[in-house]
Amino acid sequence: MQKEEIEHYLFTHIPLSTAMRVRVVEADWDHVLMSAPLEPNINHRQSAFGGSVASLAMLTAWTLIYFRLRKHNHLVRVVIHQNEIHFTKPITDKFEALTDPVDDADWEHFDKMLQRKGIARIEVTVRIMFAGVEAGCFKGRFVALSTL
Repeated sequence: MQKEEIEHYLFTHIPLSTAMRVRVVEADWDHVLMSAPLEPNINHRQSAFGGSVASLAMLTAWTLIYFRLRKHNHLVRVVIHQNEIHFTKPITDKFEALTDPVDDADWEHFDKMLQRKGIARIEVTVRIMFAGVEAGCFKGRFVALSTL
């Protein structure tokens, strides 16, 4: 995956990513790492707004799924089904969201269900990092729907 291609897609199709000044730091077929500066995502306590942190985590997980499916030429719509997020420390500067590896067996089941039924679900975990330390954890369950 090309970082510039991903950013262009996000900025064009998900305007919030532009407002948050999201950047793709690393991206391949197994993980995505994105970052956002504090300034446009700050709250009244001079720390990162929880909604911005959750949005970056959700966007990072969504990006992993969406672009992995595009690699295999799947025409799909990927949407969030449910999520939870836990914060462990305040974030007072640039923060990052890094997807945890998804088991190969989970990807295989996901692909099989999408091909067979036109709908599939998968869970992605994202670690929220600040100053090299984990500051939170996001778990999201996503649904892919065939658009054919």
